[in-house]
Amino acid sequence: MLMSEITERIDWEDVKARLAATRENLERIGTVDGKVLDKVYRERARRLAARSDDDEQRANQARPMLRFMVCGQMFAISSAAVVEARSVPVMTIVPAASGDLAGLVGIRGEIWTMRDAAVLLDLTRSESPSRALLLHPMERRMGLLIDNYDRLEMIDPTRLIPMPDHAKPKLQTLGVTEDGVVVLDEIALAGWLGQAALADQATLATEVSSRAIAD
Repeated sequence: MLMSEITERIDWEDVKARLAATRENLERIGTVDGKVLDKVYRERARRLAARSDDDEQRANQARPMLRFMVCGQMFAISSAAVVEARSVPVMTIVPAASGDLAGLVGIRGEIWTMRDAAVLLDLTRSESPSRALLLHPMERRMGLLIDNYDRLEMIDPTRLIPMPDHAKPKLQTLGVTEDGVVVLDEIALAGWLGQAALADQATLATEVSSRAIAD
């Protein structure tokens, strides 16, 4: 086919019309309406501000907590309830005491009950505890025997995963973090310590009476 015949079949007016329409569309795309852009930018700014507010609220709800290890499981408790972290002190054993009461110890003129975290958390020990946390939640004193303490970490209690019923230990928990740290409830712990203290006093009174009779 000759080039002259192909040329004769092309509708040049149609080609010009299409080129003009394409040019117009390109110009429209290149010069977006200022009002449209302004709306897009305002919406983006609103979303960024909302995200920032959410992040700030979550940051305000996060609290410093001390992570510690017991029988291979990581736990955490509010640092506000922790007085001191130390090596296991020399304890006075209390005969006939409950399984979790490891003994008594005098620290700076005060008597502290030392309790085994493994028993309270329904865990089985393979070795003796090497560290102790001195806790003072809501004016209640208790030493908690643990394997080791890890570090302070900011944890948001509102973002914890609830513990399944079958896995809940004797000590109440707030939940579990995404990386598997079980967070203890220091307020519930204080209430539990109040009841435990009454039982300890009864045990000590019985022990003192039995020794007096024996003597």
